Amino acid sequence: MKIRLKKQNQGFTLIEILIALTLASSVMGMVIYTITSSLDLRKKTIRLNTAVFLAENLMDEIKNKEDLVDNSGSIKENTGYSYSYSMKEIDYDPLSGLTGSDSNNTNNTLQEHRAGTSTELSTGLTFKMRQYNVSIFYNEKLIYDLECLRGLKIEQVK
Repeated sequence: MKIRLKKQNQGFTLIEILIALTLASSVMGMVIYTITSSLDLRKKTIRLNTAVFLAENLMDEIKNKEDLVDNSGSIKENTGYSYSYSMKEIDYDPLSGLTGSDSNNTNNTLQEHRAGTSTELSTGLTFKMRQYNVSIFYNEKLIYDLECLRGLKIEQVK
């Protein structure tokens, strides 16, 4: 007596192949998305680091100027980058905060503040300061803005 074994077909069914392809494509999609987003983030980081470096260098240049000048232009060494900067003198009263360079408005604000009941807190001093603002653009889009204050002198307000 011979026992016959039925020969089984080896291989995958169509459904198994479709499931495997679906899983493989979704995993590949996630991997590709991760790689492209990390490359995009790397480009943005390089642009921001370059903008910070350029803004600090420009700030060092303009802080040594005596005249109050506003200027803008492109940065020749770095294609696509441009800058603008402004300088103005402001008054700072420790009790009322920063004010603009309009002296009448500043004096009125200081006088109103000092007319209050808190005379023991009133210093009567105003700090003359110079405010520097540097903005760096990449392809006309603002990337980085740097502001600096430098004290010039202290005045007694009467």
